[in-house]
Amino acid sequence: MTQLKTILQSKVFYIILIILITFYVILNIFIIKNKSIYNDSNTIFYGIITNIKENEYGYSFTLKSKEKLICYSNNLNYQLGDFVKVEGKLSKPLNNTILNDFNYKLYLEHNKIYYILQVEKIDLIKENRNILYKIKNNMLHYINNFKSKDYLKTFLIADTSLDDNIYKSFQINNISHLLSFSSIYISSLIYLITTLFKKNNFLYKFSNIVIFLLLLIIFLLTNYNIIVTKIFILFILKQINRKLKFNLNSIKLFILLTIITLLINPYYIFHKGF
Repeated sequence: MTQLKTILQSKVFYIILIILITFYVILNIFIIKNKSIYNDSNTIFYGIITNIKENEYGYSFTLKSKEKLICYSNNLNYQLGDFVKVEGKLSKPLNNTILNDFNYKLYLEHNKIYYILQVEKIDLIKENRNILYKIKNNMLHYINNFKSKDYLKTFLIADTSLDDNIYKSFQINNISHLLSFSSIYISSLIYLITTLFKKNNFLYKFSNIVIFLLLLIIFLLTNYNIIVTKIFILFILKQINRKLKFNLNSIKLFILLTIITLLINPYYIFHKGF
C-alpha cells in the first residue's frame, strides 16, 4: 500500500497517464473506426427497451440489443425494461444538410449507435422485472399527468422526450444543460444529505452509504448520463482517497476522473458535459 501511495503521489505517473490516455483517445476516435455489427440485410432483432420517446409522428425507442438501435414505430404498447422481438428495416442516419447545424448522425455515432430501425412488427417476449425500470416507469406515469411533462422528463431523468426542434435549438445555443442534471443540482443534494445527517452522530456514520446508493440509483435511472457518471466516479475516488489515506489533491483526483471517464467511452470528450 505504501508503494502504491508513492506512485500515486508521483508527478511522472500522471504525466505518463495523460500521454497514454491521449494516444488512447486519438487511436479510438481517428484511427480505429468503429463499425456496426449489423448490415442492411438484418431485419429481426431482440433486445430490451431502455428509452421511449413520443412525438407527433408516433414513437421512437432505444433497443438495447447486441448493439443499440434507435427504433421508430407508429404505435407502442410496451414499457421500459420489456424484452421484445422487433422486425423492420435498417437505415443509416443522415448527416446534417446545413453547415454548423446539429449533426444527428455524429451524435448517434458518439453514443455507438450506427443504425435507425423503421419498425414493422414488435412482439413482447418477456415483461420487465427490473426494479429500476419499474421505478422509472412509475415516475414517467406520474410525470405524464403534468402539462410540462416533456421538460420534467428531460430535467429529472435525462430523458430527451422534448420535441426534437426545441431540444436541438437548446443544443445549438449551448444551453441544453438547463434541461438535465448538472453537477450543481447533485452536489446540492449531497450537501443537503450530509448536513441533515450531521445532526445525528449515529446517522452520520451511514451518510456516505446513503449518498453512494442515491448516486447509483440516479446513475441507473438517467441511463448513465455523463454528468452523473463523473460525479459518481469522483465520489468513489474521494472515498478511496480518504479511507486509504492517499492524500491526493484535487488536481490529481481530476486527472484520474478524466482518465476513467475517457476509458469508459473516448467519445465523451465531445460531450458538452465532459
